[in-house]
Amino acid sequence: MMELYKINETMQHTYYQMPQELFDNEKYKYLSIEAKVIYSFLLNRMNLSRINYWINNCGEIYLIYTRKEIQCKLNLSDKPVTRAFKELRDAELIKEENRIIVKYGLDMIENTNRVGLAALIDVSSNKLDAKHNDRFDRSRRRKKTKITSSFIGFTLAPRINAAGRVRSATIAVELFLSNNYSDAVKIAEQLCSANKERQAEENKIMQEAYEKIEALDIKKNPVIVLDADDWHHGVIGIVSSRITEKYSRPSILVSFEGNDEDIDHLENVGKGSGRSIKGVNLVEALMHCEELLVRFGGHELAAGLSVRRCNIEAFRRKINTYAAEHLDEEALCVSVDADCEVGVRDLTMTLAQEIASMEPFGISNPVPNLVLRNVRIMRIVPMGGGKHLRLVLEKDGIELSFVSFGTGPAQFDFELW
Repeated sequence: MMELYKINETMQHTYYQMPQELFDNEKYKYLSIEAKVIYSFLLNRMNLSRINYWINNCGEIYLIYTRKEIQCKLNLSDKPVTRAFKELRDAELIKEENRIIVKYGLDMIENTNRVGLAALIDVSSNKLDAKHNDRFDRSRRRKKTKITSSFIGFTLAPRINAAGRVRSATIAVELFLSNNYSDAVKIAEQLCSANKERQAEENKIMQEAYEKIEALDIKKNPVIVLDADDWHHGVIGIVSSRITEKYSRPSILVSFEGNDEDIDHLENVGKGSGRSIKGVNLVEALMHCEELLVRFGGHELAAGLSVRRCNIEAFRRKINTYAAEHLDEEALCVSVDADCEVGVRDLTMTLAQEIASMEPFGISNPVPNLVLRNVRIMRIVPMGGGKHLRLVLEKDGIELSFVSFGTGPAQFDFELW
């Protein structure tokens, strides 16, 4: 008699019948009951004729799909679209089957017939027709925008997230539920506007944070802890990431925004967001300071917390003491991992196309970093209102243009030759 096992799927219970061969065939004797449940689930859910597997010497089970099977099954639904957004937005590992799913998800996004998503792509990439029809027809669109992991991570996802950060998350929901292209375009424009608000707030907080950091003795503060009364709670996490990246040390930003004026000033509760580096587990560092915190949670490299104003100074001292005991000097050095050194004549469109063929990029499959030494800076041109720089570099009589995103003139420590 074959047994039935229950798998919980998004608040609904679905039952799958386990094949009798899982119990009768000697081949499957090493599989645990949990593995047999997963095997049966995949057989039923993906309707695959078989799933190959192998077991390593630790007893871990690896399921092996063929590329053809994955492609066939992924084209049946929009789940890879959701997966592509999630993996790239949340900076999850882009390897093994994740990378395959994200690859097909990106292709599906590029060719989407979903009105809201198409409108957001068109508005974000400035490919919106002057007169757009109420009825969306992808086949009549101009040249489609190339959808890459960078386009998701730096263009689409920030606009979707901006709604919840500075306005209301329902705006993004309305966009994806829209069936009318004209309406979807208007909502997409609201998301772009919200993203500009988020960027303006981020730049304001970042400038104030840099001024506070200049007043600190960085060498005595392996963890940068900053606080203010009016920083936007939805943006401080982004700024914390920028600070950690720039200074190569953990950072925590706390905002006391929104406290009731009737409450004792010292009892105000601030909400904080932190980012860390390898070598300091942020949650363990917060556990070391838990008697000073109202609450906290997160993981090794990112966390959130609440702290009373009366405890902020003690918290700053204690977490820095903890970090000083667990961090070495090398971890605090700003470094860049490079894949290889190249010559100026190696930088061709052919190389760019070969690198692009390695998409999608992300954690565990990063964009290659190439080193070109001993170049002369010929021109420095601010872009995007001073948020980015375009550089003209020269070596061996050859001039090349480069763009440094997220670097303004004040942060660029080099001068013209």
